[in-house]
Amino acid sequence: MIKKAFYVLAAAVALSFVACNEENGEETPQVPEIVPGENEGTPEEGEPTEPTEKVLFEASDLDENGWIWFDTAEKIEKYIGVINETDYLVDPNGKPIQLVYADIYPDYPASDASAEFIGAGTDGETGSEGSRTGAIMLQPSSGSNIDGGGFVVCMPSCHSYAICYSSNSKVMARILATTNVKSAMSQWNAEGSIDNEDGWRVISATYTTIFKRLPAGINTWDGLEELNNGYEPKVTMKSNDPIYAWFQNGTKDTVYIHGIKVETKEPIAEVE
Repeated sequence: MIKKAFYVLAAAVALSFVACNEENGEETPQVPEIVPGENEGTPEEGEPTEPTEKVLFEASDLDENGWIWFDTAEKIEKYIGVINETDYLVDPNGKPIQLVYADIYPDYPASDASAEFIGAGTDGETGSEGSRTGAIMLQPSSGSNIDGGGFVVCMPSCHSYAICYSSNSKVMARILATTNVKSAMSQWNAEGSIDNEDGWRVISATYTTIFKRLPAGINTWDGLEELNNGYEPKVTMKSNDPIYAWFQNGTKDTVYIHGIKVETKEPIAEVE
């Protein structure tokens, strides 16, 4: 499991996760180190160009459908860390996926990740048929606010985004995003710009009430890149530029994130 410091109100907390994996001499991918895909040759004059993909996860760590599953300690160590808990900000030098503690006084329970966590199956029971082993574990919400554990995916760009989650209960969740790595996680806005330093933009609050929740059991939630909360200007997470996507648990129960699928693309200027 990843060791994470609890956020304590009265004192700054030291971070204690490993920033790089030196096995095989390979450095762990870092947030600012966006690696563009290789172009095959140079387009001839007037030739149409195709977008190239920016690499978030190494191809060898993905399945045949492009999903990364958190089912090995190696992948967890390589890609998952924690935010800057002292300042409650995304760590610009951190891992591509950063865990967020539950914002619940006085303990501020930490989210975690382990290849041994067992999720719920199709019937909502832990370890039943269809369940997966290995996950990010998001701490429950207090029930009075959307303040449970979460995780941020630091995307170099976003063409599509999907998650595989499981829970014993129906799930309440809020999706927030920003293009500003310095944006304060202690604040959020339903309207306005997505690049403000004074708060994250709420992308979707559809599933934040008892009247509308995501299904219990193990499920895939796709199309997250197209979500918007309806306020003008309508903002989605679909972006050609770096964007940070925050999933926050609003359920009074643990939610497990077993895997995610992120497609990233970078447009190439047309040759005149």
